[in-house]
Amino acid sequence: MTGPPSANTFVRVVARDSAGNSGADASNYPFTVRPWPTGADGLSVTEFALGPLMPNPARGPARIAFAVAYEARVRLTVHDVSGREVAVLADGVLPAGRHQAVWSGRLTDGPAAAGVYFVRLEVPGRHFVRRAVLAR
Repeated sequence: MTGPPSANTFVRVVARDSAGNSGADASNYPFTVRPWPTGADGLSVTEFALGPLMPNPARGPARIAFAVAYEARVRLTVHDVSGREVAVLADGVLPAGRHQAVWSGRLTDGPAAAGVYFVRLEVPGRHFVRRAVLAR
């Protein structure tokens, strides 16, 4: 669905079973239908989400797409296989919408070695993790 929200929407459901019996029901109360737009990265702007690292495996800088459902404090970090935080890509309040960060393949204290890392997105009450492979 695209376009503005539609107010005063009613739903009517008609169901039929395998024996051919049917029934119908309709909502008694109006509600609003809002669009659920998604971008080329497949992320919806109506929910929190973390997209995959692109490219993965990465040999240089890699892009990480993420979506923020509403203005919120967001922390996007990179962790090594032992769970140690090795890089901070975003830390602060971001507006609702799609965002992206770039990981240059560097750690807080210098270049990262080839191997497996984890990108973690923390938002209020939730967190998301994606595996990232760094190839040299």
